[in-house]
Amino acid sequence: MAEQVKMEKVDRISDLHDSILTHVPSFLSTKEAIKTSVLSTRWRYLFDLLPNIDFDLEEDLCRKNIKSYSTDVIENYMCSVDRMLLFCNTTNVSKFGFKCWIKMIGSNRFNRWISAAVDRGVKHLDLSTSVLPSSTLPILTCKTLVSLKLGKYFVLNVPKDVLLPNLKILHLHSVKRLLSGCPHLEDMVTRKCDLGNIRNFHISHHLLKTLTIRYTYNSYQCWLWINAPNLTSLEYYDRLVAGYSMENLQSLTKAVIDISACKTLRADATKIFKGICDVPSLVLSDTSLQVEDINYNETFTPVEKMVTVRAFLAIATSKNWELHQMDVHNAFLHGGLDKVVYMKLLLDFAPDKPRMVFRLHKSLYRLKQAPRCWFAKLVTTLKRGISVLASI
Repeated sequence: MAEQVKMEKVDRISDLHDSILTHVPSFLSTKEAIKTSVLSTRWRYLFDLLPNIDFDLEEDLCRKNIKSYSTDVIENYMCSVDRMLLFCNTTNVSKFGFKCWIKMIGSNRFNRWISAAVDRGVKHLDLSTSVLPSSTLPILTCKTLVSLKLGKYFVLNVPKDVLLPNLKILHLHSVKRLLSGCPHLEDMVTRKCDLGNIRNFHISHHLLKTLTIRYTYNSYQCWLWINAPNLTSLEYYDRLVAGYSMENLQSLTKAVIDISACKTLRADATKIFKGICDVPSLVLSDTSLQVEDINYNETFTPVEKMVTVRAFLAIATSKNWELHQMDVHNAFLHGGLDKVVYMKLLLDFAPDKPRMVFRLHKSLYRLKQAPRCWFAKLVTTLKRGISVLASI
C-alpha cells in the first residue's frame, strides 16, 4: 500500500512584503483593487498602500447600474476619493487619475486631492473634470511629475518660477493657458487651447520628440514658434495664425499638416513648409493647398482592379478608339505640359512683387489641365508600346 504523502499547508503569499502585495493589485483599477481586501485579513487594509489611484465616476457608477447622479451618490463617491488620498497610509503615489464630467465638485476639495498627490511624490497625473474654472492646480513646481494630462476647463495661473524638471509627457485639452518651464519634455499634445492672451506661442525644447497641435481658439493674433532639434514627429491641425517660425527641425521624419485660412488673415504659411522642407514623410490636407480659399472638388480616389483598367486601355489603343477620361477621380502627378501655363503666386510669397507669377514646367496636382495632359501622354505612350510590339 503506497504511503500517503501529507502536504503541509503553507500560506506563502501572506508572508510577502507589503511592497510586493501592493504591486500585484496595482495592475487593476482602483475599484477592483479595493475588492481584493476580502481575500484575507492580511489583505484587508492593503488598498491604503496602493501606489496607483484612478477614479472614473461615470464608469464606476455605470458598473453599479446607477443612472441618476443625486447629491448623496456624488458625495459618497467623493468621500471614497477622500479616504484614498487624504486619509490613506501610503507615503508614495505613483499615479493619480480622476475623471468626472458633472459640475458638482468644489474646487477646494479638488485642490486638496492634487496637493495630497503632490505631497506624496506623484509621477503621473491624468485629470479630466469640469471643476470650476477658477480652480488653480498646485502642480507647476512638482519636481517628481513625469506625465501630466489635463482635460477640460482648466485655468493654469502660471507663476514666474515654473519647475517641472522631470516632466516628459504633456497632454492638454481645452486649457486656457499653457505652461512653460519643462526642459525635459518629450511628448506634447494640445487640443482646443485658448491662445487669446498669447502673442507668441513658443515651443522650444531640445528633448521634445513628438508634437501635436489640434484646433486652437483665438489664435489669429498669435505667432507660432517651434524650435526642437530632436523633434521626429509633427502633427498640426489648425487655422492659419499670424505667423510661423520653424527652426532646427533637422531630425523631423514625419509631418502632417492640415491648415485652413480665411480671407481676412494674410499669414505667410510658406514658412511652415520652408522649415520642414527636408522631411522624408509629409502629409498635406486638401485645405493646406488652397489659394485664397478656393475649394476644389475631390480629385483623388483609390482605384481598384488596376489589371482590368490596363486591359481596357490596351484594347482601346490597339483599336485606335477615341479615349475619353473615365469616370474615376485620379491624382495626376508630375505630368508633362505642352502649353505655357502660369499660376498666381502663393499668398504673401513675394509681397514686394505683386505682379509676378509662377511658370509651371510640370503638371501639378489639382491643376485643371492635369487630366488632359496626363491622358494625352498615356495614349501616346500606349500607342508607342503597341507599335513596338507589332514590329517584333
